[in-house]
Amino acid sequence: MRVKRTACITLDLEADPGTSDPQVLLLQDQRLLARYRQILEAHRAPLSAFLVTSLIHPLRAEVRSFCEHTARDIHIHSHAHDPVAPCTPADIARAASDFESFFGRRPTGYRAPYGLITRDGLRFLAREGFTFDASVFPSIRFDRYGYCNLGLPQVPFRFEEAGRSILELPFATLRGARLIFSISYVKLLGWPLFRQLLGAFRLPPIVVIDAHPYDFYYHLLPGSSEGWKRAIHMRNAERAFDLFECMLRWLRDRGYEFATMSELAASQHRDAELARVPLAKLRESRGAAVRGKK
Repeated sequence: MRVKRTACITLDLEADPGTSDPQVLLLQDQRLLARYRQILEAHRAPLSAFLVTSLIHPLRAEVRSFCEHTARDIHIHSHAHDPVAPCTPADIARAASDFESFFGRRPTGYRAPYGLITRDGLRFLAREGFTFDASVFPSIRFDRYGYCNLGLPQVPFRFEEAGRSILELPFATLRGARLIFSISYVKLLGWPLFRQLLGAFRLPPIVVIDAHPYDFYYHLLPGSSEGWKRAIHMRNAERAFDLFECMLRWLRDRGYEFATMSELAASQHRDAELARVPLAKLRESRGAAVRGKK
């Protein structure tokens, strides 16, 4: 059966790096927000946002406005966004409680900080009735937040264990190469090269595209980081919006239809042929299992 090509545009709504007080320029600078919204509207691409709920108190009005006018499909991205304890039951429960108090409804989707989802985190999400998780990069990462998910599917699947399961909506990666298709990687490699890679390896029929607010204006955050990490983020930083538009145009021109994460989750729940993966197959990053239990 041929699967309809679907693309979800997502944003991890978290604080800009290197700022003492919580700051998200995309929410606070109307020129940046207008440019971002204009691209989404031009390509008729609804936005799904994953909110770090500790931003609600200091940026209450800005978060409210963004969620009402730019991203009406909202889920949680932890409370503390702590890579040391990325998805503890306590943190998820705090995020869910703050989310419900602010929006008046329970959250249905979750994304772990840095993709550091744990088995205990997934068990808790399943027990609490979350509709889906969207934390898995089906790729490999070598730094201190490293993971190896090369054995996991590149398209939606279900983690299951002991009669419980939860839908996983993984990030977009190129077939074969397992290279992540996101604005950060497109900035790093440049659009001409990335477009060639897309032609050589192609994308799955269902893709979830990720970004962070600061991906679009890293050059405006001079104190955010130093050394090689800053050099990577600064690559094509001033062209980020243009590159983002190239990505959306490429997807649209190749027949992808844009949808929210909630819409994608609903369609996948109806798919009886969805792959089922034992939870034990999730290879947690080094120390993640210990961190996740703190």
